[in-house]
Amino acid sequence: MSAPDPIAGILASMAARQQRAYVDLIKHTSDCAACNASPLCDKGRALWNLWKGRS
Repeated sequence: MSAPDPIAGILASMAARQQRAYVDLIKHTSDCAACNASPLCDKGRALWNLWKGRS
């Protein structure tokens, strides 16, 4: 039996993080008046960048 691939674990962790960021972004923008009135507030932009893998 071989050991688990560490790269696969890292990729799975990154994918899970992006999915959580997407959910957080949707929840945040639905409640944030600033995000709905302008492109995104600072927190919304941080979540967007995390979701897009730019963090």
